[in-house]
Amino acid sequence: MKRETRVFLVGLACGVLPFAMLTSSNSSLAQAQPVPLAAPAVLPTATPVFNGWLTLNPVANSLGGSITATLTDTAKVKGRPVTLQSSVDAGVTWSPIAKLKAVKLDSSGKAVFKVTPSGDPAVSYKAVAAAYKYKVKKKAKTAVAVETHPKKLSEQWKLAFEDNFSGTDFNSAYWARTANGHYGVESRWCSAPLDANGSVSGGRASLTMSKANSATTKAINAQTIAKQKAAKAAAIAAANKLKGKAKTKALKAAKALKTNGCPTGVFGNARVSTEGGKFKMKTGILAAEVTFPVGQGMHGGVWLQSTSDSEIDMVEAFGYRKGIQNVLHVGKYDTPEAKKWVAKSSVKKYDWWKKSHLFSMEWTRTQVTFRVDGAVTKVEKKALPDAEYSIVLSMLSSDWETGRLKKPVSGGKKAVLPASMKVNWVKAWTPVA
Repeated sequence: MKRETRVFLVGLACGVLPFAMLTSSNSSLAQAQPVPLAAPAVLPTATPVFNGWLTLNPVANSLGGSITATLTDTAKVKGRPVTLQSSVDAGVTWSPIAKLKAVKLDSSGKAVFKVTPSGDPAVSYKAVAAAYKYKVKKKAKTAVAVETHPKKLSEQWKLAFEDNFSGTDFNSAYWARTANGHYGVESRWCSAPLDANGSVSGGRASLTMSKANSATTKAINAQTIAKQKAAKAAAIAAANKLKGKAKTKALKAAKALKTNGCPTGVFGNARVSTEGGKFKMKTGILAAEVTFPVGQGMHGGVWLQSTSDSEIDMVEAFGYRKGIQNVLHVGKYDTPEAKKWVAKSSVKKYDWWKKSHLFSMEWTRTQVTFRVDGAVTKVEKKALPDAEYSIVLSMLSSDWETGRLKKPVSGGKKAVLPASMKVNWVKAWTPVA
């Protein structure tokens, strides 16, 4: 005699909340609505045939996360419909997720559901594939009904860091302003982070590029000229120690070095980070929702910095008609210039720069996967050191790019200063062992 079990769902514990629902109200991505569970359903209690597995990701699509079902062996049939179910009572009862349609397996046996897995440890998921009839070379076959073993987000990922910028300043437990007034760093002799250029209000963090006042401009310009002259003299002296063609080439390059100070101006930048022991992680997922300035001549970024000769730039944005980058620096390796630029078809549209976008990356010791609005933009397969990474938010202007402020390339827009990148939130997950 077939026994039936009726499912009764209690309150919000049964809800599957999209990731974007947790973000600031200013977020353009926060329009996603909760994905509720279905009304009480009657499900068979026959002993299931298990096959495959579920992979849960909190930020793998433009509105939040995803749940990917992978079926193997004879269960893997391209085009086979798979549905997703959830349970709030340790798997005693299961219900299909309301308004979430079945997804067909691709040729690799994967079905991706664009729904954010709930972080509630009481909520578990499984994928179910009913018996499926198909043909191979006109011969009828039937794939038996299967399902994956139940899985919870909390079994794969731990939310280790979250800041929605709900206060009136950066949370000092998470962030520190860094390098205040430090002009002369690498390629930024004419720009420096200023504490005042980083702020929090209205549920967003702002990191701003501004033009320095006349007194600062005069002082930094004189300081830069002195540094440039010293660098040029040192380069000429080094070249004179060479011989033959090498000497001729080096002397030409050294004499071409400019000593004109800061011809495009002196600027204030912004930089905050979790360095100094506030937060570090070795591997995992980093995500942020950001709006970048449309103007060129500066670059806003969200990135990871380690003390082990490794840096991962989740995103660097150089303005409309210039583009955005995903970059890996590890040891002597840097992502080749031509491969840095990503999402080219999207960012060439002016309207793209007017909205917030979801940037994320997932990294292990051997691979980094970058995403923009859920779409994979780059996969770098490189051995990474066993290092701890801090999160950095920055709006910087290097000397080689500030000429684009008034003379943008490729039909870009002139920058209007002050210009700010706006960060709605930052979150990070670490893998559960």
